[in-house]
Amino acid sequence: MTDFFKLPAPYVDFAVISLGNEEPDPHRSLSSLERYGFHCQVVGDKTTGRTVFVAASGQGVNRDNIGIFGMSGIGMQEGRIVVPWDGISRESLEELDPETGSYTTFDVRPGLSLVKTDLFGYGHSFASQHPGLAIASNRLHLHKIVMAAFSIDIRPNAAAVVGSFFSEHGFFTQQSALSCTLIDGVRLVPVSVDVEIRDATISYPEKPLFSWAMNPMGKSYKDLIEAGVRKIVYNAKGIAETTLFQTAVVDLSGGKDSRLAFGAITRVPGWDQKARVNTARVPNSEDVEIAAGIVSAYGASYFDGDTVEQYPLTLEDNLRFWRSYFFGEYHRMAAGAWSNQGKNRSSIQVGGANGEIYRSFWTTVVDRYLEKGQSSEEFVKTFISSIAVSGRYTVEQLNRLVTALTDELESYPSKSIHEKIEDHYMFNRNRSHCGLRGFTFYHDRLTWYPLLSADLLAASRSLDYTERASNRVIYDVLKGLDPKLLSFRFDGVDDPFHAHRTEYRRAVTDESTGEWEAAQQAAASKIQSRRAGRNQRMAWPALTEYVAREAKTALGQLRRMDQSTRDLIPSGLEQRLDESMRTPSIGYQLASRILAVWDAVRPVEFEKNESQSGEAL
Repeated sequence: MTDFFKLPAPYVDFAVISLGNEEPDPHRSLSSLERYGFHCQVVGDKTTGRTVFVAASGQGVNRDNIGIFGMSGIGMQEGRIVVPWDGISRESLEELDPETGSYTTFDVRPGLSLVKTDLFGYGHSFASQHPGLAIASNRLHLHKIVMAAFSIDIRPNAAAVVGSFFSEHGFFTQQSALSCTLIDGVRLVPVSVDVEIRDATISYPEKPLFSWAMNPMGKSYKDLIEAGVRKIVYNAKGIAETTLFQTAVVDLSGGKDSRLAFGAITRVPGWDQKARVNTARVPNSEDVEIAAGIVSAYGASYFDGDTVEQYPLTLEDNLRFWRSYFFGEYHRMAAGAWSNQGKNRSSIQVGGANGEIYRSFWTTVVDRYLEKGQSSEEFVKTFISSIAVSGRYTVEQLNRLVTALTDELESYPSKSIHEKIEDHYMFNRNRSHCGLRGFTFYHDRLTWYPLLSADLLAASRSLDYTERASNRVIYDVLKGLDPKLLSFRFDGVDDPFHAHRTEYRRAVTDESTGEWEAAQQAAASKIQSRRAGRNQRMAWPALTEYVAREAKTALGQLRRMDQSTRDLIPSGLEQRLDESMRTPSIGYQLASRILAVWDAVRPVEFEKNESQSGEAL
């Protein structure tokens, strides 16, 4: 079994198991989990209802006379940033801002367990119903281990496995495209609901704020935009004024979404005392030059690095982390030779995530397969038949995927197929691409997204698809923050807001990059002091060969599984892996999918493990 990688605070890796009255004493299951290194507690009894709470460590887990409770991630309470390094009070838990943050909370009482996520589901939760018991968790890897400890049969989900290998289209290859996970019966809980477990039975109460935002009533579009602007400035104010971090590292590129986040923080008095701009040099873009013009116009300063110590990582460290943390939910594999191992409490990243939710994005990826008036099933059949590689799967196997994706789209609140595709982005890709921030936290720093607003979601959903796709909401929010933000040029497009203005007077700014280059040099020099006395342990040229070898080993194991599992693994994957590794970024995605399928079905071996924060159990 792949080692379970435990995240340090403020993350809490947990699972909740509700037992029915007929279930035997869980002592043997708890012993297995404790041998694996997990902390287990029982709440209630057969009279009140028994619930087992499992956590990777005791840190961040609180207990009072009501039950066990806590929070994993980062949130906000009454304008104050909440980072539960040492846990959270019940009062703060109950008063968390439901719109803002990236968190999963747990509240476990006799006979009742509640697992909730933030409005946009950046915090994750998984759930599965079994005879006599129910499980909810915030880590899929942990969910599987718990299932094994309670002797629940673990089988691959056929549709999810077929979706992993039938095509090379990014809709399926870069992240999971379905809420059903690779483990049959376990689902990623939809963004629109929370989890409630009573007497070993799961229900999914709707998030009232989400339901309202998807079908807004009582406010005009103008009122929604004005309220949304106030909200994202409020979110930015929390970061600009917090004493938890010395520096807010604000991402700024030539795009629209990061400009929204930058604009929000510049509305906070004294913002320039804490905020520092971070811009990366991206090939074939003018991000650095455009950002330089904005920095110059606003008198901002660049981030020039921090002094948090870094520690060397090996190839094995990197792959173990990736496999355990993402566990089949995301495949754009990355690695790092050095890491602060989650010890950075000096700075926090401020990003532009959620901007794509207020406009359109996912439809541009599948536009050639879309037609106005299509049903969900018509689109899915056209899409899958068009991108499927011939000979990999039978018609029957592909039909399972068609049914699964059709059911997924039909479950979304929007009506037209174009809107449902954008819902799919919000329910799936956005949550893995922007929500699974444990990786960047462990290597760099925590992340804060100021653009999270129910009013802006409502504003976008009050428009028809065509107007939303024309960047109407983004234009109006930038205008509401500061009209000057609309005058700077954008990378890759002359004017993304041409539909909403008759004249575009581009600002004349100083786009010289001297200050940016000086900041990069300062950051590079600080890196040397952060690594002082330590030698690099990872050889970058060996990464491709190592990942390919591990994936081929996993393939060999999969081909020795039972017949029903073998039937889901298409022939020729070894050759495909060799070919794709010529472009490592593509090869890593395929390797990640292969490893994820093997990790989902391979047996769990319960052995004595030493557990340390940020290391494998």
